[in-house]
Amino acid sequence: MAIKKKLIENFTSLSVLQASKYVLPMITFPYLVRVIGPEKFGLISFAQAFVMYFMILTDYGFNLSATRRVAIHREDRQKLSEIFSAVLVIELGLILLSLVLLMSVVFGFERFRQDWLLYLWTFGIVPGNVFSLIWFFQGMEKMKFITALNLFSKTIFLVSIFIWVRQPSDYLNAAILYTLGYFASGAIGLWLAVKRFKVGVIWPGWTAINTELVEGYHVFIASISASIYTSSSVFILGLMSSNTIVGYYSAGEKIVKAVQALFNPVSQSIFPHLSQLAQKSKSEALAFARKATLMSGWFLFLVSCLIFFFAPQIVAVALGGKYLSAVPVIRILSALPFIANMGNIFGTQILINFDYARVASRVAIVSSLLNIPLVIGLVYLYQANGAAGAMIITEVFVAVAYLYLIERKGLSLRRPERLSG
Repeated sequence: MAIKKKLIENFTSLSVLQASKYVLPMITFPYLVRVIGPEKFGLISFAQAFVMYFMILTDYGFNLSATRRVAIHREDRQKLSEIFSAVLVIELGLILLSLVLLMSVVFGFERFRQDWLLYLWTFGIVPGNVFSLIWFFQGMEKMKFITALNLFSKTIFLVSIFIWVRQPSDYLNAAILYTLGYFASGAIGLWLAVKRFKVGVIWPGWTAINTELVEGYHVFIASISASIYTSSSVFILGLMSSNTIVGYYSAGEKIVKAVQALFNPVSQSIFPHLSQLAQKSKSEALAFARKATLMSGWFLFLVSCLIFFFAPQIVAVALGGKYLSAVPVIRILSALPFIANMGNIFGTQILINFDYARVASRVAIVSSLLNIPLVIGLVYLYQANGAAGAMIITEVFVAVAYLYLIERKGLSLRRPERLSG
């Protein structure tokens, strides 16, 4: 009962946190896309897609590797402080590296230089995301502490959009407010970790830093490879077409991904629990993963079908008449909640928790290498619809590849009781 209560508590907290990150912005989303129009919305989306690469770099896979290590060592306060400090040192170094890379690109190419202020403000979400320390609270399975204040801070800045964004020329204000929400969340996260959980901020030593780098490496490779086919669609589309077309694609993608994000709290709640369970009994962990696959799979298959059939109505309500070109994008991407969920369970929940992170990273690398020419070719032929098609084809490949690997490794979900240990 205690385990079930903890899972439910963390699921509830993560649901609210996810709402602050993906679903809550949908409150201002219909207003924002109408006020600033497809062109400026496309420009903001392109800037966010560009900065997303730096978010992946600074995360360095810690959202999984550090979460797992915190979950395992959370009763050892000294070890916990060492892990906490080592991860922060690495992430601070990666923030500085990211800023140098961003400045080099922004001021080195005219395509970026003309909107340099937008890119610099958008980059602010990188340190904000780092200091939110979601990996720490998730590993401690104490998400409720960060969730309430995170929700409060982001709500204030999102609601401010109705005040400070009144016309297309106010698009920069929207980016600034979005970034300030991340800054507030980061400040809250750091304060809670140090004050509430008494985690010491120390110099961890090079051995501890190296340990975290090694632990996170394969997850990082998998994450940054995955980001190529999740974020590059918008980025490549922006390089090969107009901001307006990017606006159509991004608007449709945000709607589908907001729906997909509703399930993320389930995945995030399961991961640390499955990490601990896999240390005790692999067969029980696999049986738990099988149950999660069946329950989530049927539900998200139904969700994907509803998105496909009601795409025109969704666009009419959420986006308005200027975004009719987003209907086919939404229909193509409608399969994403179901397919991406399968890939998450097969790859993240099973392969990584059963110490096959290196194998999982190889799938992500191959997928990204296949995705780049696929996106370029399909965008050239079909513009926004091509970008959506490339996303779905890649996600199907990833899910099938992960399923094949877990079968090869003897982790069959069909008969989990056969696994010893």
